[in-house]
Amino acid sequence: MKKYIILSLIFAIGFSSCKNAFEKELGEVEKLLAEVNETEKSLLAVDTAKVFSTKRQMEKDLLTINAINDTLTKAEAFKIDELFSSKKRVFRLAENYADFFGQINFSKNQLKNLKQDIENGLITKEDFAIHFVEEQNAVSELKKKISKRVDGLDVDLEKFRLFRPAIDEFIEHRKNKAADELVK
Repeated sequence: MKKYIILSLIFAIGFSSCKNAFEKELGEVEKLLAEVNETEKSLLAVDTAKVFSTKRQMEKDLLTINAINDTLTKAEAFKIDELFSSKKRVFRLAENYADFFGQINFSKNQLKNLKQDIENGLITKEDFAIHFVEEQNAVSELKKKISKRVDGLDVDLEKFRLFRPAIDEFIEHRKNKAADELVK
């Protein structure tokens, strides 16, 4: 009976020590997965309808301005620059929106596979360290890119909305000026 208890105790200690060998690594993977999920939430929080409609309106306005065959004065050029100062962030987010989700899904899959490999005992600590650092760097870079596109976007969209009447006025003024010069 004594042997039976000792043998059971040895198996229990051995089993629990094996399970805890990758406890820290599993926690790190879970933490990184949570970061990816938070990044995805920040991207999903963006009002894409507003972003894409603003992008279309900006493109339309710029085409209209470029279609008027007249040179701009320095003051007009500065005014155009001020009116369309939010263009860069809006265009880049609209262009990269789908790619960001592809990268997020890829990172999620990689981290889930890494977690599964740990749970199944298919990876060594050295291999884990290599793969985890690669994923950590990829997630960090993705977070920076998305943050750069999303932070301040609401301000840019509101700025364009507020400048919209001034843009229409500017376009109308340029059209009238071009029409007056054709009459001369």
